[in-house]
Amino acid sequence: MTASPPVTQESEVRKIACGNRTYVIRRFADGIFAVYDEAGKLLAGWPLTAVWPNQPITAQTDEDWCALIRRIYGH
Repeated sequence: MTASPPVTQESEVRKIACGNRTYVIRRFADGIFAVYDEAGKLLAGWPLTAVWPNQPITAQTDEDWCALIRRIYGH
């Protein structure tokens, strides 16, 4: 039995500042978004981000992304 090579999932990454907090947004190849803090801790992923627009991570402004994050966290 031969092992398959690892599946590589490319993702887009964008760092944004919302007020005094910095977030890293990652959009995976399958279209799922995740939000991390600066230390790399996952803060939100599917299903919380499932309603986010299915578009490139560069298609929205930092303020647009901050608004989406505020809808999840209320801050």
